[in-house]
Amino acid sequence: MPIAFDVPLAPLTTLKLGGRALKFLSAQTENDIIESINNSDAIGEPVLILGGGSNVVISDNGFSGLVIRNCLQGITTYSSSEETQVYVAAGESLADFVAQMVDASLSGIEMLSGIPGTVGAAPVQNVGAYGSDISQVLQDVRVYDRKQKQIKTINVAECDFNYRNSIFRNNSRYIILGVTVKLIKRNYASPVCYKELAQALQINIGSKPPLGQVHKAILQLRRNKGMLLDTDDTESCSVGSFFKNPMITQQKFLLLQNQFLQSQKEKSEDSIPHFIDGDQLKIPAAWLIEQAGFHKGYQKGPVGISRKHALALVNRGGGTTCELIILAREIRDTVLDKFGILLEAEPVFVGITL
Repeated sequence: MPIAFDVPLAPLTTLKLGGRALKFLSAQTENDIIESINNSDAIGEPVLILGGGSNVVISDNGFSGLVIRNCLQGITTYSSSEETQVYVAAGESLADFVAQMVDASLSGIEMLSGIPGTVGAAPVQNVGAYGSDISQVLQDVRVYDRKQKQIKTINVAECDFNYRNSIFRNNSRYIILGVTVKLIKRNYASPVCYKELAQALQINIGSKPPLGQVHKAILQLRRNKGMLLDTDDTESCSVGSFFKNPMITQQKFLLLQNQFLQSQKEKSEDSIPHFIDGDQLKIPAAWLIEQAGFHKGYQKGPVGISRKHALALVNRGGGTTCELIILAREIRDTVLDKFGILLEAEPVFVGITL
């Protein structure tokens, strides 16, 4: 279990930002993770678990403790007449895993096609896209409990999932070792409920197209938005969506809608885009950002807003975490001032706050 020292963290993140780790371990086994964590906990040394680095913003000062890169590998399938259970080690690529399940005609997780990062990171913020999220197929999560110092299984009901959140977010007690998902053996997808995807597939909402078609269409949609990792595309040098889509009450929406219509120079019957979510409405953060004056391609030194999607903040080379945070704060504060809506960040921040 070799420990490295003074390791640069920026190359291990999709933003290519962040300082250096005082100590670094690339963990290949569960024992590597557990032993190193116990050793660090014994001396009060801070520990950071790093997966694919696709949803983390690390301070320019780096991390003054032990960074453990979770490299656990392995996929095990258990089939029955009605469903298939698949255990996936935390270090597996989420995008690769989804592609494998599609190729195997296992349905249920196809809407997460192309999402970067590792499988172990997916439950942390209840990763989702195109009307689906990981909680809908998750059975349980295998973790190492640092408090009880034992491996345990947390079932889906105990994960406290909600929109981009779970019991694991901002909680260092549980180290995710792997997850078990429940999928269905069939060659067609779950019902498509997301308008953009339905239009790309040229189908009606609620249709169940072939798995392969859904996978291919989602990859193309993500590529068009710069949300598919591409080393040749600086517009994909981001953490994906930087802000969550805010949830507001019906009353707040009506006030916002009235404010929006009154602000138009010409009379308009256009409604603020929104999605009904229970007794609340979800407003696209990208729309709020653009209405606040931050257009796609907005540049502030080496960092800026993606030319392909207003929700992605990008590092086009030579930027710093500090510069990115300054831009994010400017966007957040301007949206709050104009709409009275506070945008919440999606990524995890290490050594810095928004």
